[in-house]
Amino acid sequence: MAEATDTGSAVVINALDIASHSQARIPGSVNVPFTDSLTSEGPVARPEEVRASYEETGALEADKPVITYSRAGIAATFDAFQLARLGREDVRVYDGSLTDWTSGDARPLEAD
Repeated sequence: MAEATDTGSAVVINALDIASHSQARIPGSVNVPFTDSLTSEGPVARPEEVRASYEETGALEADKPVITYSRAGIAATFDAFQLARLGREDVRVYDGSLTDWTSGDARPLEAD
């Protein structure tokens, strides 16, 4: 993950809510909250209902791989699932996500 953020070689998506993304995020990451993948009735939204959110981040362009993350990785699976449904077969979930990023070596966080 550090290499991807240092070089910009991947689209890095934070699946947490907007407030959490604003308070602390991996540098260079963009936000597509996992809740965007749910409908008001609870089921998972259809791919065409969320396509625009991912298009805005560049996640549907094939020139860079996509890495999703959240606090521990669970919410990130929603974004990875939707991206797979939209045709991205190379999406990776950052296992451990922010919990891993902030443990051990001091890695930077961005905030608004």
